[in-house]
Amino acid sequence: MQVLHFHAEHGNFGDDLNATLWERVLSPKVWDVPDVVLVGIGTILNDDRLNAQTVGDARVFILGSGAGYGRLCTPQILQKAEILAVRGPLTAALVGKPQSAATDGAALLATLPECQPIERAGQAAFIPHISSALTGDWEKACQIADVDYIDPRWAVDKVIAAIRRSKLIITEAMHGAILSDTLRVPWVPVVTSSKILDLKWHDWTRSLDLRYEPHTLTPTRTKQALVLLRNRSRAGAKSGQSTLAPTNEALLADFQARYGDKARAVKAPARSRDRPGLDRALAVFDPVVTVSTGRAIAKLKNARPYLSADPVFAARLQQLQDAVGRFEQAVL
Repeated sequence: MQVLHFHAEHGNFGDDLNATLWERVLSPKVWDVPDVVLVGIGTILNDDRLNAQTVGDARVFILGSGAGYGRLCTPQILQKAEILAVRGPLTAALVGKPQSAATDGAALLATLPECQPIERAGQAAFIPHISSALTGDWEKACQIADVDYIDPRWAVDKVIAAIRRSKLIITEAMHGAILSDTLRVPWVPVVTSSKILDLKWHDWTRSLDLRYEPHTLTPTRTKQALVLLRNRSRAGAKSGQSTLAPTNEALLADFQARYGDKARAVKAPARSRDRPGLDRALAVFDPVVTVSTGRAIAKLKNARPYLSADPVFAARLQQLQDAVGRFEQAVL
């Protein structure tokens, strides 16, 4: 058996969960079954990652995966696959199986003895998105904020241990929120880039009856901070600064407009000319921006925290466990 998931070049604990979680959750016997592909944790129900080349003639099972960041995998692949459970109601609608809406497969961590809630002796911690971690000085910002720093490139067990001991997780990484909720640690969502796809977050949070309303956090680099402010200004002008949460229908329509069959071919923007002089001039202000960002993180320690209700989480976890049982029954 193979587990299909994304491999980040620098490592990313949300994707790397696949290499450890399934070994602990599934029967050891399933690994010896040939010609089986389990589509696991992550945003991988797109044609770039789930296609005829990646699955071949194998039997395909989807368990806890999500859609986003690209054209949905083909109808032929979806017809071939047994869709046991998906990340949330938006993915379920996109794959045409509303009854498959459960929650992210990472919630199965809650079934492991080493992931049970403990008395939290630590302080608040911050987890950036992997793309932010690669470019920003978040460790310095966290020092200023007096919060712990959790790097998304750390090993899975190290990330889990850091989250478990924290009293609050401030996170831009969606799987930072997912693991926090699973480990029953309160969390606060933030966003530092307009590149983050809202559909992913709404898909997962709505699976747990939560409303996604992230706080905007300025990146620690001056150039990136200016880009964020420009993009948000443009987006606000187009949307009329609406504060209403988008409906499922609006999110699905936006996905189809971006990635559907009738999506307009978007011409790649011309690559901007390198301006080393300007970049160096902007970088002079990076320490000031980092201090400002650190102070903003400190304020978020008092923000309203998120945590799904115990009965809701238990119900979604049971759906995933039932899906695991059906998977094992099908392949063994």
